[in-house]
Amino acid sequence: MRLKQDEGQPPEKQIEFSFYLGDKFLKSYTTADLIKLGAVTEQDNHAVELGLKEFNKRAAYRVEGCRQVWNTNDYYYAVRLDDTHVLFFDILTGNLCRIEKEDRSERMVLLESTLEPDRK
Repeated sequence: MRLKQDEGQPPEKQIEFSFYLGDKFLKSYTTADLIKLGAVTEQDNHAVELGLKEFNKRAAYRVEGCRQVWNTNDYYYAVRLDDTHVLFFDILTGNLCRIEKEDRSERMVLLESTLEPDRK
């Protein structure tokens, strides 16, 4: 997972993070994508220091890291937008997913639309 690319760009072009499997590019999410998923924006102090006045905002989020779906060989990245909203991304595709809890295990379900978050 690569973070914060294309600094100082309009939200539709500014990449917040990209997923790779080895050297193979999978998918990127822009600031505009994360806003659609529920993120708010905050000032990018580094962009301000560089004198980028027009586009100096980024999506606010915190990468919580890679996690394993309990009792499986599936893995996902958790990205927290705020105290109550976390997005999950499949590490093999970069697509949004949902983690469903079952009796004594969990399972990952890929979401059909990559811009519809699972709000848990």
